[in-house]
Amino acid sequence: MDRSHLARAIRKRRRQIGLTQADFAGKLGLSQQWVSRLEEGASGYSFRTLQKLADALGLDVEVRLNPRHPKRPAAGTRPAVDPNERAEILSNIRWFSRLDPRQKIRAAESHRDIVRRMRDAQGELHRPG
Repeated sequence: MDRSHLARAIRKRRRQIGLTQADFAGKLGLSQQWVSRLEEGASGYSFRTLQKLADALGLDVEVRLNPRHPKRPAAGTRPAVDPNERAEILSNIRWFSRLDPRQKIRAAESHRDIVRRMRDAQGELHRPG
């Protein structure tokens, strides 16, 4: 998250809970000018200050370290596939190719249903509460 995105989120939350910049600064023990610069994205902050901001806003701080640019295979190359995974994929392709059209439709519907159930279950795991 870049500084300007965080600045907008802080301003939005401060306004949602009905705090002026002066009130917010008072809760933080900082100057109103500093809060103004923070909300403009012009002021930096330490993790400790970020925690104070979150506490004053009634929020939790969650830190995730994700790659900024996931590596992708170069154009014209194929990603490496584990030999065991490759054998399983080829076996599944051969199995599917032997099915008659109605069986293929049923298999595809079952696959869609399984994928949907897995996504629903994954969503249940990630919902707060």
